[in-house]
Amino acid sequence: MGKIVVKIGGVASDNLTNNFFEQIESWQALGHEIIIVHGGGYYITEMMERLNIPVMINEGLRVTTEQALKVTQMVLMGQVQPTITTLFQQQGFGTIGLNASSDNMIQGTFIDQEKLGYVGEITEINPAAIEGVLHKNYIPIIAPLGMTANGQWLNINADDTACKIAEALEADALYLLTDVPGVKQDEQWLDKLSIHEVEQLKAEKVITGGMIPKLNSAVDAYCNRKGGGLCMSHLFPNYARDTIDLIKGSGSYVYDQEGNSYLDFMSGIAVTNLGHNNPKVMQALAEQADKIWHSSNLYTNHLQEQVAEKLTKEKDYLAFFCNSGTEANEAAIKLARKATGRSKILSFEQSFHGRTYGALSATGQPALQAGFFPIVEGFDYLPYNELAPLKEKLNENVAAVMLEVIQGEGGIIPANKEMASVSRKTM
Repeated sequence: MGKIVVKIGGVASDNLTNNFFEQIESWQALGHEIIIVHGGGYYITEMMERLNIPVMINEGLRVTTEQALKVTQMVLMGQVQPTITTLFQQQGFGTIGLNASSDNMIQGTFIDQEKLGYVGEITEINPAAIEGVLHKNYIPIIAPLGMTANGQWLNINADDTACKIAEALEADALYLLTDVPGVKQDEQWLDKLSIHEVEQLKAEKVITGGMIPKLNSAVDAYCNRKGGGLCMSHLFPNYARDTIDLIKGSGSYVYDQEGNSYLDFMSGIAVTNLGHNNPKVMQALAEQADKIWHSSNLYTNHLQEQVAEKLTKEKDYLAFFCNSGTEANEAAIKLARKATGRSKILSFEQSFHGRTYGALSATGQPALQAGFFPIVEGFDYLPYNELAPLKEKLNENVAAVMLEVIQGEGGIIPANKEMASVSRKTM
């Protein structure tokens, strides 16, 4: 699965709830790799005030003198990072703290040394250290400090750090966790902003202070995303959704909110195969909507009968209609066991049959099953397109063989003729 970058604001790090850690655990169970980037501005300000060091902000960025830089390093690496690392470890997660000195991970340059002092912008992210931690199944906890080519430490905005790391790792999703409610306009908190609205509200001074670099970073991440990118919504993130928001379609083309057109090879994952707004389909839908929408399977439906006849008239079959592929597989599993009185079902490695419990149990991908054990018993997973293991397993206890004619998630691999033939003989 993909990578998810989460930026935790400094104060927010003190208020990480069980729900937050349960979400992290859920993502890991789905196979995602988690990267944490933390801030610490509140604590840096607090420490500077205690030490009587002037605190100055310029366009949302902390003016960082040599003294302020030392405080920033001390707070980020000596206070905030260890605190977050400990919180994760107390919840059972393995973590390793990283900063710019880790394989020269965050490389940067001065933004404007005269105005901002030791404040930098990122020129390059070297992901080697991050990948190394992920490879060991640990969560990297990253402090937003950069380093110039000659080894000078830089204070880097944490939101920008998270966004640049998400870009470098080609992350599937980026979350910015903060204690700041967001952007308020006319006494209303805005739950969504377009890029145009961000620029407009900055010009109108609605977006000010620390929200400026936060939203600048978010816009930058959005514009440089890898087909996915920024993900903030009330939808459960079981998919790393593409950020293209499609609003209409015509024939083989779909269109987003900006009017961009796309040739639709997905067809809603093989749903809209007749194209979008097909005139005959639209007419049939309109005519039926004017009659009756739904009556359930408790009553006779002559249209259902007609479709079933068309599907089965060539052979002595019966049709069983389902709402989705995973439900069809659930029905097939139950039917095979009921009809044969046997329990064993053979499936294949790297197969995908759906995400409901029975279909997931038939899916030969441990990463997808992680977090949902115990799964349904009675499934064996064999190497795909290898006859010998299949023949060895075929016996009087086998109720069915679940074979994808073409493995999709397995890598678009067609079943060879021998595999299809041997499997069919067991049905």
